[in-house]
Amino acid sequence: MSKHNLVINGYFEDYEIFTPYLDKIRSWFPPVEKINTTDLIIHLRLQNRLVQITHHKNHVFADAYKKGIEKFDFDRLHIITDAKKWLPYTREDIEEIQEEIRIGPNPPSNSPWVSLDQSLYYINTLIEGFEDLDPIVHCNSADVIPGSGGLRSGHMDDFNFIRGFDKIMIFNSTFSWWSPL
Repeated sequence: MSKHNLVINGYFEDYEIFTPYLDKIRSWFPPVEKINTTDLIIHLRLQNRLVQITHHKNHVFADAYKKGIEKFDFDRLHIITDAKKWLPYTREDIEEIQEEIRIGPNPPSNSPWVSLDQSLYYINTLIEGFEDLDPIVHCNSADVIPGSGGLRSGHMDDFNFIRGFDKIMIFNSTFSWWSPL
């Protein structure tokens, strides 16, 4: 048996790569019943995207999301996120996220942080920007958010919860990209 080194580099969320294999990919996940056909759900990957420079360029503000939201006919807006809370953030909250990433399973190698002020500005304007839509927010790591309508307990629960919706709006996250399959 020979050994080979492979380097794979590219944009693997390109649907044209996966289109011929959609049935096989779908078979990897247990079926989930579409339990919500009238509401819209948005997946917002936020934790590391709030603090790492490599993701700072990808921030989408609430007004841009709202332009996409306007294209849907829906009853209620749901936001599902890996954020720990959907309340105004403080400097301490951002520093805690930085520390979690610094000691996490894939720590960054060099000073990758967005300034605290930029991180705070983005998350707090995002939260404020969605207020007028009165979203039901589901935070992955939170215990309870008043008025949230219920919370999921982990990543697979989040993934399957998204899959239960008929109307899904996603951004650049492999997690959310796979869920509509």
